[in-house]
Amino acid sequence: MSKPDEQVSDRIIDQLRKQKLLSDSALAKLKPQLANGRLSAEDWKLAVELDRTDETKVTDEN
Repeated sequence: MSKPDEQVSDRIIDQLRKQKLLSDSALAKLKPQLANGRLSAEDWKLAVELDRTDETKVTDEN
């Protein structure tokens, strides 16, 4: 059975995935830090910026 912090982080990750706000790979990287309560506003901003950069690269390559 998972810890309450992990259950909450799973719910947050699931909602972010459903809303397609971040890619699965970005969410996988954030999940451990989210469960440990170690994500700052800067971490979220960087995750979004890097994920958008990766999406742009994929779109440009096609």
